[in-house]
Amino acid sequence: MMHASKPREFRISLLILAGLSLLVSCSDGPLKPFNVVEATLSDIQSSVRSGQVSCHTVVQGYIDRIESIDQASGINAITVVNPRALEKADEVDRAVRNGEALPELFCAPLLIKDNFDTHDIYDS
Repeated sequence: MMHASKPREFRISLLILAGLSLLVSCSDGPLKPFNVVEATLSDIQSSVRSGQVSCHTVVQGYIDRIESIDQASGINAITVVNPRALEKADEVDRAVRNGEALPELFCAPLLIKDNFDTHDIYDS
């Protein structure tokens, strides 16, 4: 059950988990904007692997959409966002830079129904 005293990030609600799979390399140069609206997991992962976008940028894109659409409209369908989502995305980016192996669902945006218990997230 959500308490009014929980920080704002617990009131937003997309659980973006960054997993990990096999990696390639990052390219040099500035990252380009990435449109998360129609992106498939394959699009996201190939862009992260190639260095066209960072996992951090992808996750921030989803968080921004939650704040600008779900919260701004008052719908509030998404009640919790993992407060460590960007930290987890940074771990993926570090693994990509270091050429480490990643799980299959790395940088996958996941929305978890609140009747599933997770060990690191409050739910309603």
